[in-house]
Amino acid sequence: MFTGLISVPCLLGLVRIYLKYGGLISVIFHNFSNKFELEILSSQLKIDVSLRNKINSGQPVVAIETAILTHGMPIEPGNQFVKLVFNACKQHGVSPAFLSVVNGALRIGASEKELSALVNNPDSKKISRRNMGIALAMKWSGGTTVSAGIFMANQAGISVFCTGGIGGVHREFSKNFDISQDLFALSKTPVIVVSSGAKAVLDLTKTFEALEFFGIPVVGYRTDEFPSFWSRNSGLSLEVTANSPEEIISIWKHHLSSGVGSALVVANPVPEKNQIPYPEIDGLIKSACVEADTLGISGPDLTPFLLKFLNDRTEGRCLETNISLAVSNVVLGAAVSSLI
Repeated sequence: MFTGLISVPCLLGLVRIYLKYGGLISVIFHNFSNKFELEILSSQLKIDVSLRNKINSGQPVVAIETAILTHGMPIEPGNQFVKLVFNACKQHGVSPAFLSVVNGALRIGASEKELSALVNNPDSKKISRRNMGIALAMKWSGGTTVSAGIFMANQAGISVFCTGGIGGVHREFSKNFDISQDLFALSKTPVIVVSSGAKAVLDLTKTFEALEFFGIPVVGYRTDEFPSFWSRNSGLSLEVTANSPEEIISIWKHHLSSGVGSALVVANPVPEKNQIPYPEIDGLIKSACVEADTLGISGPDLTPFLLKFLNDRTEGRCLETNISLAVSNVVLGAAVSSLI
C-alpha cells in the first residue's frame, strides 16, 4: 500500500536519511517543542527581587518544594519545618527559595508569613508539571511537587533542589498503572535533586529500575545503598558514592558536560538517630495499603492517607522522621549550592 504512494528507491533514500540524521531531527524537534512550552511557562515566573539579584550575581540559592507543607505535614509541624529550613540555610550562607503557586503565578521565594498563608489555605492544590498550566489559568494556589519544582528551579537558574523523597512506581503497579511523573521530569531537567531516596510507600525495586530506564543517575551520599525515606536502607545497592559536597559537585559538572540533560539524584539517608527500621515501616505500609484498598482510596488521595495511617500507627514517629530527613536534605543541598 505504501509503495503505491512512493517509489521504492525514494523510500530507501528516506530510510537512509532517517538512519543518518533521524536522531538529530528528533532532538531538534524535541528541543523546539520543549522551548516553546518552557517559554510560555517561564514567562509566568515571579522571582523574589532579592533572590533574583542573588541568582544573577552567582550567590548560592537552594530550591525547596512546598507540597511537603501543603500535603505532607499538619500545619504546626509544617511551620516548624519552615523555621528549621530558614535557620539551616542562614548558617550555611545560602538563601532558601521555596517554590509555590500563588493565585495563578509561579512563585520563586516566599517568606515564613507567605508560606504560613499557603499552608493555612484549605483550598491549596497539589501542583505538578501536569496541571501547572491549569493552575495558572484557574488562578490556583498550592504547593509544588518534585516535577513542578525542578522545572521552576531550572527556569530560575537554580541548580540545587531539595525534597523529602522523589516519586516513583507505586505498589500494585500492574493493577493501577500508577507511576509518578517525577520520573519523566527528572529525566529531562538538569538539576541536582537532594532526597532521602524515594518514598517508602512506593515499590522501591521498580522505582529503582525506572530511574535506570529513564537515564537518571543516582549518587549515594556517604552510603552505598538506596535509602527508603524513613529508613537508611532498602537492600538496593548503589553504583556510586560521594563522601563530600565537593565530590557531588565534581560529578555534577561532568554530568552537565556530558549533555545528557537529566537530573542528578543525590540520595541522602535520614539521620541514623531518627530512622525507622525498614522491616518495621514496610510491614506497616503493607497494612496501610490493604486498608486503602478496602476503603477504595486511590490516586492523589492515596499518599496523604498512607502518611496519616503510618503516623498514627507510629505515634508520630513518621512525622518526626519526615521533618528530620527533609531538613537534613536542605542542609546538604545548602552545602552543595555554596560550592557552585
